[in-house]
Order: sequence, then C-alpha cells, then structure tokens
Amino acid sequence: MTEAALDPSQSRYGGISSILRQHWATIGLVLANLIVYVWMGASGVSWTEPDPEQLVEWGANLAPFTLSGDSWRLFSSMFVHGGAVHLLLNMYMLLLIGPLAQKRFGGIGFLAIYLATGLAAGLTSAWWHGTHPVTNLLMQSSIRLVASVGASGALMGLAGALCVAGLSDADMGGSRGKALAQVVLLNLGMGFMVSGVDQACHIGGLLTGLPLGTLGWLNLRPLRRHVMFAALAGAAVAGAQPASRALGSDELSEMAVKIRQQRQEELEQARLEAEKAQRVELARSERAARPKPVSKEQAAGVEIPLSLSGVYGSAVLSADGARLYLADTEQNSLEVVDLRQQRLERSIAGPKLPVPKNAICGQNLCRGIGAWSVALSPDERWALVPGMANDAVALVDLRTGGIVHRFATGRLPSQALFSRDGQRAYVINAGDNTLSTLDLAQRRVIGQPVRLGEPSQEVGARFNRPLLRLNAAGDKLLLSDARLDTLQLLDLRSMQPSGKPLTLPSDALDDWAADPAGNLWWPTRGNVMWQYQGEPLAARQAWLHCEAEGWQKLAASADGAWLASYKDSGGVIRLLSRRSLSTVGVFPVDSIPRRLLFSRDGKTLLSVHEHGVTLFALDKSMDAAAYVAENEEAYCNVRTPQQMAAAKERLRQSGWPMLP
Repeated sequence: MTEAALDPSQSRYGGISSILRQHWATIGLVLANLIVYVWMGASGVSWTEPDPEQLVEWGANLAPFTLSGDSWRLFSSMFVHGGAVHLLLNMYMLLLIGPLAQKRFGGIGFLAIYLATGLAAGLTSAWWHGTHPVTNLLMQSSIRLVASVGASGALMGLAGALCVAGLSDADMGGSRGKALAQVVLLNLGMGFMVSGVDQACHIGGLLTGLPLGTLGWLNLRPLRRHVMFAALAGAAVAGAQPASRALGSDELSEMAVKIRQQRQEELEQARLEAEKAQRVELARSERAARPKPVSKEQAAGVEIPLSLSGVYGSAVLSADGARLYLADTEQNSLEVVDLRQQRLERSIAGPKLPVPKNAICGQNLCRGIGAWSVALSPDERWALVPGMANDAVALVDLRTGGIVHRFATGRLPSQALFSRDGQRAYVINAGDNTLSTLDLAQRRVIGQPVRLGEPSQEVGARFNRPLLRLNAAGDKLLLSDARLDTLQLLDLRSMQPSGKPLTLPSDALDDWAADPAGNLWWPTRGNVMWQYQGEPLAARQAWLHCEAEGWQKLAASADGAWLASYKDSGGVIRLLSRRSLSTVGVFPVDSIPRRLLFSRDGKTLLSVHEHGVTLFALDKSMDAAAYVAENEEAYCNVRTPQQMAAAKERLRQSGWPMLP
C-alpha cells in the first residue's frame, strides 16, 4: 500500500472527483436550476410564491405566447420554478433518477432525453391548455391561462425512458424501481390531488420518454451512441419551433397581443405609481428643507409701481440684476427700472409710428407696431428693440439713451439676440417668418434672411413670442419659427439647420421657459407641458396639468433649480422644484403677471404686470404643503397609461420622437 493511498485528504478529493465524473450531468442540471432560482430571487421575484406575471417574464410556458412565436419558452420553462418548495421537490426527484439515467444512457444520452422529453412535455401542455377551453357556471367557454414552469415534465420523461430501458434489468424491483416509482407516482398523484399542477405536462413528458427508452436497448459503441443522442437533441430543438407554430391559431395570436398590451399597461401603471411615490417623498423633503412659511402679507413681496401702459412685449434683466429693461409696446419706448432703488430710472422713447391701414384695433399691440422686445449686448452698452420703428429694429445706445440706427430687417420683427462677442445679432421677423443677421460694427443687414416657415399676413402674427437662444457653445441658434410650428437648431457658420427640426404641438403657447443648460419647457392650451433638451434636439418628457387649463406663464432660474408658474385667474405664483416638479413655494398676486423672471442670483422672483413690477423673496413663501393639500399640484403625480398614450400619439402625429 502506498503512502498516497493512506492520505485521507487525497482519498477525499479522489472521491469527490469520482462523483463529479460519474454524475456531472445531474450536478450540472441541479446547479443550472439553482442559479436561475437565485437569479430570479435576487431580481425581486418572490422566493416562495412568485406571481404568474413574474414567471411569464422569466420564461414560463404560456400557451398563447408559446404557440404564437415564443417557442423558446419550451426550454426556459424547464428551469423556472414556482417557489422554493417546487424547486426542492423537483431537485429531489432529479437527484433520485439523474444518476440512474446517466448510468444507463451516459451523460450525453441523459441530457438528450431530458431535453427532448422536457420540450415535448411543454409542447403538450401548451397544446392542451391552448386548445381545450374551460366552461364556467354560466356555461361560457374560454381559454384558461396557465403559466407552466418546472423540470417535472423532463423528469417524467426520464422516468418513462428508464422504465422501458430497464425492462430486462434484474434490479428493476429494487432501489432503481423504487426511485422511478417515487418520481412517477409523486408527479401523477400531485396532478390529481393538488390544484395548480400541470398534469398535461407530466403526461406529455412520460409518454414521450417511454419510446425513447428503447434507445437504451441498443448495444452501440460509445461514439455512435454519442452521435445518436446528439442527433436526438438536435432534432428536438429544431422541431420545437415548427411544432409550436403548427399547433397555434389566430385566436391564440390575438390573445397573446391582448395579454402583452394589458401587461404593458400594468407595468406602466406600476412605474407611474412608483414615480408618484418618489415625487411625493422628494417634494416632502424639499418643502421641509425650505424656510418656514410666512403669512400672505409677508409673502406678497415688494411692488415697484410704474406709470406705464402696462402692455409689455418682453423684459430682460441686466447681468448684475440691478436693472430691468422693459419694452413698452403701447408707448413705443424702452423703460429702464432700477431694482435696487425701486424706481423708474429712465424712459427711452421711440419715434411716433404711423398707423397701418389694416389695423384691427386702436392699440399698438394689435396694430402690429411699437416696441415688442429687447435684447442687451454682452457689455450692456447697446440694446436692440424690434418694432420701435416700423418693420425695423432700433439700435439704442444705453449710455446716451438715443437711437443710433434702424435695421430694416423685414415685416414685423419680434425677437432679437446678440452673439457672444456682440459683433452680430439675429432677428426673427414675425410677418415674413424669417431670420435676419445683423452686422453691428458696419450697421447693416447681412445677406438675405433665412426662411423659417410659411409667412403670415395677419397683423397679429407678432403676438407670438418665438424662441431665440444661443446654445452652450455659442455656435448654434436654438429657435422656433414665428408661428410656433417648428423648433430647430441652426448652425451659425453655414446658416443651415443642424439636425432634423421638430414639429411643435398645434396648441403651443408662447410662454416657454429655458435655462442656460438648454432645458426647455413649453406649455400648451391643453393639459400637457412638453419638456425637451436643446442639443441634441429631442423630447424628454410630457407633464400633465392637474386641471384642464394649464399653467400658462413660466420662468426658469439660471441655476436650473426652480421653475415659476402662474395660471390665469389662479391668484398665486407657484415655485416649482426642478427635481420633482412639485410646488415648494406659493406667492400671492393681485395683478396678472405679463412676464415672470428670476434674478441672476436665484433669490428673487420678478412679476411684471400692468401696474409695475413685484419682487418676491423666494425664502418668504406661504405654506406650500397646505396650499397643495387644498388646491392639488400644478402638475399631477398620477398619469394613467391611457393619458400618456394619448400624449405620445400627439407627438407621433406631429413628428416628434418617442418619449422615454
């Protein structure tokens, strides 16, 4: 006897090696089933009683799916189990007959018969449940949806094959026969006595295994035996798909479509409910982090009264936030408000304008004349005021307060924007629906205007406030056309579109909001507000208003933390968190805001209205939680799949990309 033979560790390792070599197929199948079970549990599936929907997602054999194209479920369902007890019972039976099968048929033969009978068992189950409707108490027939899972069909097939293969064996009445009897009787008995057991699967596996057992009678050389069983496995796999297709029907295909749609709606509803819970919790924490609420009087802010017309085209803050520039349309003037001294600092008057022959009312607003907007140069030396001269843009020297030049850009200029270096400027002409480029050093219009869309013959074309902004790099314009039909990126070097333009919803309002990072919010007259990114140009989200009429005045803070929102006749301005889009602040208003702006430091909100300007300190808000409890959120937390489907359909019709 050698020394190695006396080493207990080597003997132990040798025993383990022998077991692995003799029973590798059984051990491999057990491990595969255990891995799938642990993977499912780690992914959130119940360890003891998984839902049928979860089982189907992991590959359960569901007749409408399996017989309508998902033939792979015949294989996957063999490794999915309905909880710990189901798994342990099947693994117990596999450990009972697996070694017997590997000894009788060899490892490859064992796996081939296991695979073939498992696929046949699954196919029998799908055929039976998919073609044999059940009748209820009202005598109504319908297909019973059964999510079949587990290895028992393959185990029954192995047991049947072993029974036939071992008919001539001397020990069929001994331990081998007892093991086979346990497997067969346990499975068939449970099928008749316990509800929820797929008896069709068991019988299908058993009947398939019986004729395959005759292969054990063949006395073949190992290589030929391996080739034979490999061919059996290949034939089983190759035949699974055409066989499942042949057993299918139009009724099952339609049922599969309906089940998938219903499941998709359920998943979407679950996602929305989870999002709702997250937003509610986030809003609660955000409100808790805000300063303590104050009274309505304390939250009302400080008003700077102005003796102006109250008809303002746009308002712009200086870089230091000390001044507010207002385009007074009715007076055709540029008003400069000193916010620190809280007074009107200066009024820069434009020329007296002739009244158009096609004027539709007695005010400049609907005549299509008068200062409509204002743009400041980077050094704040100059201001461009579209409409201060008829069909022209006035260049104003802010030091002297005089108009130094008039650019004849096109009909009804409405928006202007300086380049980053202040050498050029860009103007949207509302009547022509074009974009003009200005050379400020040479005081001229460069070339021909760029056509943005169809022109408008209406005097009220200038009522819209088209989007006109630079991207972060300053080499592209993010702009809409004057009619608010499209949105596009324009390359400033070539003056050609960069990427595909997007079509805006037909009921888009002109009270959009944007932040320096390129995030945009665009409300509509309906109950949806679209959110999208500027570069690359793409839709990001759709938010539903809690009431039919949306919140129509919007502003975004420079730091991207806040949105301000006002609804006509709402009586308050809401401060919304960008993260949760929930109300975290409430400020009372007596006058309807024409424009909302945030100060540069993000500490103050400005409301421009017909009586002047009101400054709201963001840290002095009414009780937002109490207000929301009484009046709901501005944007609803609950969004049903049907509502979101309708919103997405509107996007599809307008050519927008699908929402996330």
